[in-house]
Amino acid sequence: MIVKRILVVGAGPAGCSGAYSASRLGAEVLLVDIKKNIGEPVRSAELVPKLLKRTVDFKPIQTISNLVTVLNGKEYVVSSPAYMVDRREFDRHLVSLAIRAGAKVSMDTKLSFNGNETLINGIKSEFDFIIGCDGPSSFVGRHIGIKNMDFMFGIQGEYVLEKRLEDAYIFLDKKYVYGYAWLFPKGEYANVGLGISLKYSRESKRLLEGFVKMLVERKYIVNDSFITHTSGLIPCGGILTPCKNNILLAGDACGLAHPITGAGIAYACESGILAGKNASEGSAEKYKLEIMERYHETFERGRRKRKFLKENWNNFDETIRKCWPCFEEYNK
Repeated sequence: MIVKRILVVGAGPAGCSGAYSASRLGAEVLLVDIKKNIGEPVRSAELVPKLLKRTVDFKPIQTISNLVTVLNGKEYVVSSPAYMVDRREFDRHLVSLAIRAGAKVSMDTKLSFNGNETLINGIKSEFDFIIGCDGPSSFVGRHIGIKNMDFMFGIQGEYVLEKRLEDAYIFLDKKYVYGYAWLFPKGEYANVGLGISLKYSRESKRLLEGFVKMLVERKYIVNDSFITHTSGLIPCGGILTPCKNNILLAGDACGLAHPITGAGIAYACESGILAGKNASEGSAEKYKLEIMERYHETFERGRRKRKFLKENWNNFDETIRKCWPCFEEYNK
């Protein structure tokens, strides 16, 4: 058996999962990231479906029982078993699994391309496969002409809760253009944030301040003092072409964040594992088939819903019921 040399770019959930998967199958894996530290900065709402435990073992901060969607002051409660995770610890746990499986990890490392040559910190290196897991604005994806074109802008702070909550909350309002606001509890704290169309990102800080003020008034959180603050892009245009020649894309780099909700951690882990497996087996085309078989229907529906959402946003109440997953109209 010929051992495959695989470069994995990006040490987030997709990259760490891909490195782990490929290493377990005997590949020689180098995992690189331009960042200095694993799991930093955190750009995540940190909510994952409970079913992710079947794919990746991890230690949650808190169990979530229900997803409560608030629209026009009315609460719609849907059973939605999930976990809150600490993304720093989650990512570090995943990279430890990859290292134990045999992967080599190099942080603070620059990747570049010179035609078909791959350079690591300026030194020519050869690999059988490259797996791009380097986020929404993937450098690897752009190198092969595959890139996300549609984005949400997410902004979030960590606040102290008035009391512990067992449910996660979604707030739908016309002012959060093409997006929504959230409160996701994690022990005595909560991630409070919102996602809106990138076109209106300049309004995000003002909108978050207003949302936080409302949560204080309704006694969800103690006050408007935040502990941490973060922001970033969320791809929402649907699945991209998963591979070209010997280069595979996974996670956000492949557009694998749900076009309506923006959820992406579980998709990142799953697609990373598939990418690592298929690269180690020498089959990029099989990876493409598996990604499309697993995700095409869900993401195509989400893409169509997002298109409808944008075209009909002014008719908000009717439109949001057809486009938000907790409502019966979503599946019609």
